[in-house]
Amino acid sequence: MILSIDFDGTLVEHRFPAIGPEVPDAFKWLRAFQDAGIRLILSTMRSDGQEGPMLTHAVDFCRERGIEFWGVNVNPDQAEWTSSPKVYHRGASLARSSWCCPTRADCSRAN
Repeated sequence: MILSIDFDGTLVEHRFPAIGPEVPDAFKWLRAFQDAGIRLILSTMRSDGQEGPMLTHAVDFCRERGIEFWGVNVNPDQAEWTSSPKVYHRGASLARSSWCCPTRADCSRAN
């Protein structure tokens, strides 16, 4: 499975261009997904352009919290069959307000 995740407003509170505080439990769940073998793609509007290394800062922020992305703004496998810039994934996309648990038991499993 592939999971595509936004950064601002999903992993951290939206404070762009700064990096906001962590969204509660976001990195705990990402580590659980990563440990389960789910491929993680960071899908963000951040870039390393004229404003500075905003994308690099976001990737480093996640790496410091134990997250290694399989892809950043790209699915590494899709260049073989498409030139589309849209990230392809057959899984889920996480954006703002995605970190909720259906039951307390589900939340305790991510600890």
